[in-house]
Amino acid sequence: MILGALFHAQIGRLAPLMPYLIALMLFITYCRIDLKKVRLTRFSLWLTVVQIGGGIAAYFLLRPFGEAVAQGVMICMMCPVATAAPVVTAMLGGNIERVMTFSLASNLAVAVIAPLMFAYVGQGGDVSFLSALGAICLKVLPLLLLPLLAALAFRSITPKACAVVANHQSLSFYIWSVALTIVMARAFDFFFSEPGSARDVIFLAVASLVVCCILFYVGHKIGSHYNDDVAGTQSLGQKNTILALWMSFTFLNPVSSVGPAAYIIWQNIINTAQIFRFTRHGQHI
Repeated sequence: MILGALFHAQIGRLAPLMPYLIALMLFITYCRIDLKKVRLTRFSLWLTVVQIGGGIAAYFLLRPFGEAVAQGVMICMMCPVATAAPVVTAMLGGNIERVMTFSLASNLAVAVIAPLMFAYVGQGGDVSFLSALGAICLKVLPLLLLPLLAALAFRSITPKACAVVANHQSLSFYIWSVALTIVMARAFDFFFSEPGSARDVIFLAVASLVVCCILFYVGHKIGSHYNDDVAGTQSLGQKNTILALWMSFTFLNPVSSVGPAAYIIWQNIINTAQIFRFTRHGQHI
């Protein structure tokens, strides 16, 4: 994280590698997944309600403080779960099948609801509902589904090799570290180039921290109720901020993208602390 911040101009140029790093992490994680355990449950339903309902509620509550601020907080809450969430969940000993199920439900819910909100907000210009729906699906679903299909094919063709990969999940940690460095560099690049007012930038940065803590806490509570606090925490707290930045730039006030850019920093600080505590002391935060 410090490396990405200090050398953001140089490391930020590696951003095109991000989809490939995420796909590789997911492939390694999916090699150990049991499809028989992947099913939609109340766990996923409650998380989706918090994600979508919380995002809509946040927009209307914060609208008096400025349109850009309201949009930035909305997109932080409504943004679907990060594609790397199953990887971190596996590192922390959580149920990756639950996270994967919610990941699909989360992205599909956003693909349907987000265009409606963008149309209501009025920043979508000439972008139609179907165009927005298709753009979001094309951005997200291949990155989720292709690694899964590749892992299933790999298991079918060479089950022994697949078992070897499944037993070496620590590889994902090192790939995640590289991806985290690049993401941090992109976040700091954005902060230095964002032309928004200082008030909005500071407000959004602080608001995204509050939202991040709330989502990790609520996810922990929901997960604990279903005997998997790790899956709940990562499912609700870890966001696909790259997608959120793209949606902000494409459909919302560009200043609102400060929210997800700051969220990148907060969520990765929390994830780093969680991994450190778990690997050192075997305890979850």
